[in-house]
Amino acid sequence: MVKQARTGNGFHSHLTGLMFAAREQGIPLPNLFTDASFHTFSTVTLSTTHPNPTPGVDGIGFGPVSERCIGVSYFVFENEIIWFQLGRVRYQKNKNSGKTDECAKIRPLSISARSANMFR
Repeated sequence: MVKQARTGNGFHSHLTGLMFAAREQGIPLPNLFTDASFHTFSTVTLSTTHPNPTPGVDGIGFGPVSERCIGVSYFVFENEIIWFQLGRVRYQKNKNSGKTDECAKIRPLSISARSANMFR
């Protein structure tokens, strides 16, 4: 499973996306999404990713997978600068509909630490 996730073939985020799309469209959720094991699987508190740094890309957003989760993406660049980006879920009132919308709030946090000296 780790190898699949590292190569972009992970499944959890895709399933969560399908669940939210079904809810938004008013489609009844398949049993998979109402099963207790899916709820347990979906309630992680820290979700991380470490994509390969790409020229021209300063960072990548990585959203949380549950209400109490923090999503963290981080890069370690060739010059040993470490860059973090944190995400959490927050709720806000939609000005047009009056409904409460769930949205991910991504907060960039740049840490200028040399990775070679971090653990000394």
